[in-house]
Amino acid sequence: GSFSRTNMVIDATTGKDTRLYIPLSSTSDAKEVSFIKFTNNVSEEKKDPKKPKNFTFTDLKGLNFEMNLTVTEDAEVQLIFDEQAGDIIKSRGEGDIKLSINREGEFKMYGGYKVSQGEYLFTLLNFVNKPFTLVSGGTINWFGDPYGAELNLDAKYEQNTAVYNFIREEVELVPNSRDEAIKATKVVVTMHINGDLLKPDITFGLDFPNITSQLKSLTDNKLRLLRQDQNELSRQIFGLVVMGSFLPTNSNNVLPSDYVASAFNTFTQMISNQFSNYLAGLASEWFNDDVSSIDLD
Repeated sequence: GSFSRTNMVIDATTGKDTRLYIPLSSTSDAKEVSFIKFTNNVSEEKKDPKKPKNFTFTDLKGLNFEMNLTVTEDAEVQLIFDEQAGDIIKSRGEGDIKLSINREGEFKMYGGYKVSQGEYLFTLLNFVNKPFTLVSGGTINWFGDPYGAELNLDAKYEQNTAVYNFIREEVELVPNSRDEAIKATKVVVTMHINGDLLKPDITFGLDFPNITSQLKSLTDNKLRLLRQDQNELSRQIFGLVVMGSFLPTNSNNVLPSDYVASAFNTFTQMISNQFSNYLAGLASEWFNDDVSSIDLD
């Protein structure tokens, strides 16, 4: 058809070293290129009506562009929540995505992507770096709006620590369980990321895969209580991820001021939203209730 209303339909498959960044928020300036010619206001046709008309870049009136993209595990997909803070989930997986731009410049995305492997690196200042591993089977789906993708992802973090602080009250009721409770065991933190790409709902879960049945009944009871108290659950996740151990139920003076100051200044937005209530309460205790209101961003 005419160059003034070009249609392009492309079927493509990702190859080695492919990178797909979501959201597509970065921009760059194009350098001047030699094959684009800018014409004068007075066209050659007006100067010499008999001279044949030549095609120029200004004849392009609009482009319909459509790409049917098959994403393979060769490609690295990055979900960028906050690039400066390092809130980036890197993954590899498979999917089929349709990308289209019409003549009016409207950009649409459709399709789905299934995660096979990946990671999220939680950082606090430069001395705490905790890797969360993506669970295979997570999905990202688009229904038109590229920024309106729906996330359903799980990421896990493992730590060896004692569960005594976590179930101290329960252990006191079952004295013969104390010896096992003070021994280090594997604890798995699961981060659930669901909902809208730009405002995901983030929740946490805990699992104790290697403990005995006696301790399991105690941790199960504790977890049932914590599901009704998300602030306390977030506090325990905070202690486990940042400090490497559970925190005592009585939180008075459990963290030195350096940790509090670090948490205030360096939490990334993705994680800080989950812990803000706990940190505000901790600050109130630290300042002896002199602080009436704290809003953490």
